[in-house]
Amino acid sequence: MDPLPVFKSTFLESIVFAVKKRSKAIKNKVTSYSVERVIEKNDNKNYEKIELEFKTQMNRMLLRFYFWDDRIAWIDIRQPSKNGWIFEWSVEGRIGASDPKEIFHSIEQSIEITNSISEVSKREALDRLWSSILLSGPRPFT
Repeated sequence: MDPLPVFKSTFLESIVFAVKKRSKAIKNKVTSYSVERVIEKNDNKNYEKIELEFKTQMNRMLLRFYFWDDRIAWIDIRQPSKNGWIFEWSVEGRIGASDPKEIFHSIEQSIEITNSISEVSKREALDRLWSSILLSGPRPFT
């Protein structure tokens, strides 16, 4: 794996730190993973983003976790087949006051969920897991 990127955002850098600490455990659960730093431009302002992508060993699931420096998150989990997607699940929201360790623990739990239970149960388990971390509703004024 390439060296992990460095972020200006302390929130994003803390997620990278969690990846470093858990890299051995992650390697035992997935066939591959990547960590990318992306800069997006919107309204003449740059936004820093981390893109974490994992591919599972057992069922070829693709798990994507994107976090922006303003704590917005987009999570997308899919299982491909020759005829389209066998499984699709997606959620977005704003990370609450969660500790980055808790966020990364939820990423690891997502990997375990997708490897171990039925499709309907996967959706319910993922909904339960991420609803405790992601806030929904309008963004607060900054």
